[in-house]
Amino acid sequence: MKIPVFNEIILEGTSFDEIKKSLRKMHVGQGPTYLVMDEWQDEEFYDILSKLAQITNEMGYNVKLPFPFYIITSSIDYHPIFPVAKSVNDLPSHFRKKVKRLKSKEHSLLAKVEVLSEKLINMELAEKIKKHRDRSSLNKELYKLSSELNFYQFLEDEITKRNKDL
Repeated sequence: MKIPVFNEIILEGTSFDEIKKSLRKMHVGQGPTYLVMDEWQDEEFYDILSKLAQITNEMGYNVKLPFPFYIITSSIDYHPIFPVAKSVNDLPSHFRKKVKRLKSKEHSLLAKVEVLSEKLINMELAEKIKKHRDRSSLNKELYKLSSELNFYQFLEDEITKRNKDL
């Protein structure tokens, strides 16, 4: 396995098949990648984004794990599927390294990363992410209710304390 560094995806066209061919050519999902989308206008921009979402879903890629697939654009701040960045400089720095010869310890760590990334690819990530979101929403609700309970207990303690003083 090579060191995971960012690769830029250059689309050969805007049709469904051309985008799919470009993604296969750049091995999306096997390393961190990004696509600069500042050159397209609104209607074409959203059309390409929807095609990208459909293709990555169809091909079984998770755009966040094990390696991210970033969209570089100043048009939007957030997308529900793809991680978004304003510029290439805003991408995580740990994937922007110079390729150099590895030492033996680094090579063994890279082999472990390869095994772990293969495990992630083989997992049902969409299902696990959905379960995680469901659990986190339940935890948020529990926190909200327990905070409210703590507030009421505090009020009760204060009232009983003041009643004892009288």
